[in-house]
Amino acid sequence: MLWGYFDGSGTDGQNGFTVISGFIGPIEEWSPLVLDWGARLFRDGIETFHCVDSKGRNKAYLGWTKERSLEHREALAEIITRYGVAGINAGFIGNYRAVLATLPPHFQEYYPTAYSLCFELMVNRIRQAKQDS
Repeated sequence: MLWGYFDGSGTDGQNGFTVISGFIGPIEEWSPLVLDWGARLFRDGIETFHCVDSKGRNKAYLGWTKERSLEHREALAEIITRYGVAGINAGFIGNYRAVLATLPPHFQEYYPTAYSLCFELMVNRIRQAKQDS
């Protein structure tokens, strides 16, 4: 069984893009990864990692130096690479509503948002990779 973690950006369509990114891998890889990830966050006094906050040194990262923030992100990246999970993403650039209006009704029904299209693209890529292995 595969397990994944995904996050989206631009899902409201205001910026002319939608992206979903994440990691997927065998379920048995996730328990130790999550334990190591959580231990690192706890060590650094962070409840939930948000890259944008870490890079901007805002919210939970307020008062951090650039160096401390970078070291924190590098440590989390090293944790991810220690386990058998792979990165996956899909995106749409442009005015999704305008493009959608030109497509057949069944497409509009299946993929009413750019987010739904991107998620379906990722699921299909995962299926293909599983068949190829």
